[in-house]
Amino acid sequence: MPAPITRRGALKSERKPATYRQSKRPALHYFTLNNGAIKDLHRHPLSRRTAATLSDLARRGGGSFAGILSAFSCRVEPALEVGLRAFWFLRNDAPILFGVACWDPGAADEAFGMAERVYYDLLLQSCCAPADPTIALPDHAPAMPARLPWLVRVVLPAIKELQARESIVLDELERCLAWTLLQEAPVTR
Repeated sequence: MPAPITRRGALKSERKPATYRQSKRPALHYFTLNNGAIKDLHRHPLSRRTAATLSDLARRGGGSFAGILSAFSCRVEPALEVGLRAFWFLRNDAPILFGVACWDPGAADEAFGMAERVYYDLLLQSCCAPADPTIALPDHAPAMPARLPWLVRVVLPAIKELQARESIVLDELERCLAWTLLQEAPVTR
């Protein structure tokens, strides 16, 4: 004899699996080559002043900052290939971070190769130096992010000298610069 159908049991059998909507906000696939950390960063609105400053900085090829980041500067590499832009953050002229943003599938191999070269040069330099916690020795070769647009970054040893607040501000600045570069990128099809 079949079990009696209760109201609760009837509801369960009629439920359909939940459908998940993707966010309408674009996401930047954010990958740290040193440790393999991956996350999606959604675009947050920037003030007009911040957007104008970063846009100007990207067009000029870099510059220095004011306030809490007065010891910092940024160098944006010229666009040698459509679909990618690379940049460096420096503190007191010492490189602390390298990043490359890519939004075009045709430029992905070149963009990822740029980040790999910086990372492997860093590993080669570390072979002759004392162990550094910012340099993680990989157990396998890093893999290129699967989705575009993406930002791959390489954290350099001088970053360990940052204070916590500087590190947080620098992370935000890096994200905002990447979005600015993507926004100003020529559309490729």
